[in-house]
Amino acid sequence: MVKNRQDIARFVLGLISVIFMYSFNLVSSCFILDMSDEFGVSAGIAGLILSSSLLCNALAQIPGSAILMRLGTKNFLSRSYFAFAIIALLLVQSKSIVLFIIGRFLMSACISIHFVVYATLTKKIMPLSMFSRLMILSEGLVMLVEIVFNYSLASLGIFSWKLIFKGYAVVGMLLSVTSYLIFYYDQFDMKHVKNVQYKSKQMFQVMHTLLSDRELIGRSILAASLFMILPIVYGLWWPTFISVSKGIAFNQAVMQSQWIAFGIIVGNIIFCCVDNKYHDSNDLFIWSNIVSIVSLTMMLYYPTLSNIVMDLLMIVVGIACSTSVIAFSILRSRDYPNELSVGFINTFIVISAPLTQVLITFVMESIYPLWFANTHYHLVQLGLLMCPLIQLLALVFGSLFISYQRPRLSH
Repeated sequence: MVKNRQDIARFVLGLISVIFMYSFNLVSSCFILDMSDEFGVSAGIAGLILSSSLLCNALAQIPGSAILMRLGTKNFLSRSYFAFAIIALLLVQSKSIVLFIIGRFLMSACISIHFVVYATLTKKIMPLSMFSRLMILSEGLVMLVEIVFNYSLASLGIFSWKLIFKGYAVVGMLLSVTSYLIFYYDQFDMKHVKNVQYKSKQMFQVMHTLLSDRELIGRSILAASLFMILPIVYGLWWPTFISVSKGIAFNQAVMQSQWIAFGIIVGNIIFCCVDNKYHDSNDLFIWSNIVSIVSLTMMLYYPTLSNIVMDLLMIVVGIACSTSVIAFSILRSRDYPNELSVGFINTFIVISAPLTQVLITFVMESIYPLWFANTHYHLVQLGLLMCPLIQLLALVFGSLFISYQRPRLSH
């Protein structure tokens, strides 16, 4: 339960950390073309480099969660923000594509566990009955910030990756100092983290238990297939599809794509208001995937639909995808170590995005080199059709897993 203002400050810091992490990972569409021009690579390769850094984010979830358990929240947050800021400032001085790739991967790794930090703080500070609603709240705020941020950058014509990185470096340094001060006395870490210093053997035992939980894996697969839409919308390909199919400028396409984010916010509000029993329902994930598959297929096959219909379909996709974060609600009925279990689910969710981006880019690059100036509508359409196809496969496999439900643990 919330006991004092310090706990509130820690919770808010965790929420800001989630917003910062996703904001950095989803801002790519604003500077992909600038990066492509500066390093002399195709837009497809530039987009692939940026989205592939999410792969590092995904692979860091479990080992990063273990590090979080050992370092404690204060040391982990302050050091990760500081390292992020230093790498960003060094990176803007480099003109090498190789150094950019390495630096981007390192920056992504530094902040990859911030959602785990937020989930851990929420579960320990807030009432357990509010856990899933607060997970939903975090996604809604992320989307709201993304809408404002992307609209602002597109409206002002700010597409320089160096300028954007400098801004993130300054904010990262401020958050590093803030993290250290909020957790200065370290009682929170001493009370909540020091007592769970798992040894390597114990961690492997926990991982084996998590891998044996079929329902948890099934929900994670279904949630991952919904989450993968976000980096595609905030990457290169969805705005490109809108741009070439509607014959509008790229910055206008970026702004129009925000309707999906608006749909996610609407979905977050809806699911925050419903009873917890709906959060625990596996049918919610199944129907969300079905709705997303149908809506995406309609938009991709019939891009000549009126702007109003397209915008409404994007809102529907956003509402469906907003359920992905509800996957974490299953942890209320599980007695697993919080950091490792959140990291485990997040691995499934986050890894879906870069792998899908790689597949889309591979399909398109295998047909024609992806220089943005000569990108053809049918080429982008073909690549993006991989999304509903992957969601369909995830729907089949996820449904098979959750059909083997294990008894829920009660507290």
